[in-house]
Amino acid sequence: MFKRLYHWTLSLAESRHATPALAAVSFAGYAAVRIVGPRRGLTLSAAIGGLFASTAVTLSLARLARANLGHVQMLAGGILAAGCVMLIRVLAVTALINATLATALAPVLLAAAAAMGAVAFLLVRADSDGAAGDAEDFHL
Repeated sequence: MFKRLYHWTLSLAESRHATPALAAVSFAGYAAVRIVGPRRGLTLSAAIGGLFASTAVTLSLARLARANLGHVQMLAGGILAAGCVMLIRVLAVTALINATLATALAPVLLAAAAAMGAVAFLLVRADSDGAAGDAEDFHL
């Protein structure tokens, strides 16, 4: 099973399925923002996006920050949430391929993920304009 998952992950990254997968994550993020508000929606979609393409999440949220200067902390928190998930993803993929290497990497990757997750949480919570989760002043 792990071998199939590994090959599916590689084929997803290298094939025509990557674009629809990223589009689906992007649409899910848009829907999440509209349904539960910018704070929860963006944080959730950024974390889920970190499973597929944390760099794409970073570029997308950095672009959103230009139009949403009052929500820069929340968007920075979303970028860190995506990075946190990416670190855990790296550890999981490494474990599928080489458990010994994953064991060596685990302390550093888990510590980095915990630190990124904690700072992401603090930044999202500190977002002054997003405190009420108001979507009217957030521009997608």
